[in-house]
Amino acid sequence: MRFAPQRLGARVRGRPRAPYALTRPVPRCGTLDVWPHQRPHPAEGAEALTGPLIVQSDKTLLLEVDHELADACRRVIAPFAELERAPEHIHTYRVTPLGLWNARAAGHDAEQVVDALVEYSRYPVPHALLVDIAETMARGRECRGPLSPVAAT
Repeated sequence: MRFAPQRLGARVRGRPRAPYALTRPVPRCGTLDVWPHQRPHPAEGAEALTGPLIVQSDKTLLLEVDHELADACRRVIAPFAELERAPEHIHTYRVTPLGLWNARAAGHDAEQVVDALVEYSRYPVPHALLVDIAETMARGRECRGPLSPVAAT
């Protein structure tokens, strides 16, 4: 087992400890032997994603207001995402089943919603969220009965 050094001059039961005494286990981060904050950023060496939207797996969307594409992104996600909080720099949106069904009723389909999230996202969108959006919007299609004015057309 590997150990990390303690800080210099730390005392153990009244007596001074030797500099860099090995006492704590070091966390391992994948295959790299570094501390978590020293891990290289995934975008280093590759083309960095620069979208204004951060899509989280709990159906929360974080929109960076100061980004050059923020206005276009806001217009695209407005049909299916509800604004929860709007502080100065980051706006928080939530994707709900009702919002997805309303978007479906307004003529948007699951492919448009998924494309909007993928296009404007800064990081890869969680696959489970994309599947959930497709299933939720498909359920909205199944709920139309023969008495619906939309189904009659």
